[in-house]
Amino acid sequence: DFAIVTLLVNRLDDASAGPLIDALERATGRTTRAAVLRFLRDGGPGMREAAADRLPDAPWFLQRNLLQLFTDPADWPGGFSPAAYAKSPDGRVRREAIKVMLQSRAHRNEGLELGLRDSDARVRGMTLSSAVEECPPLLIPLLHAVARDEKAEMDHRVLAIRALVSTGASGAVGSFTGIAFP
Repeated sequence: DFAIVTLLVNRLDDASAGPLIDALERATGRTTRAAVLRFLRDGGPGMREAAADRLPDAPWFLQRNLLQLFTDPADWPGGFSPAAYAKSPDGRVRREAIKVMLQSRAHRNEGLELGLRDSDARVRGMTLSSAVEECPPLLIPLLHAVARDEKAEMDHRVLAIRALVSTGASGAVGSFTGIAFP
């Protein structure tokens, strides 16, 4: 009963974080997960502190869900970093961690590099889309590698070229013509 849970969360505030995270871990349906995540997201800073404390020992599915709470770097608890989760053996956890890193000025470049090197196509595609918006010069060689990789998905190659063009990097035209006119 979400109405009762809402009343309890409003009264208990950060003290409800532990039970909410437990409920998130046990949730089997999307509706329940979405509601619990909303309670955790809308709560005070103690909610994210509890989530950060739980992350290291959580199973992959809970890590993936808890990482969704860290969308605003200004709300991160002191000492929190998503970097360790961007190297998880599970691609779904890596994708959420890199998504969080891309939203943080302090972690963006590392997130871009990890995402461009990632073996998961969904992680790489998300990262390339972000690189089109802004990409530091030190990652230009990685973009060139993706653009020229004949085994890479064509949409990834196109995104890599778009990112190269957005950086103003020399060689972007060469990468494009190498794909368009092999």
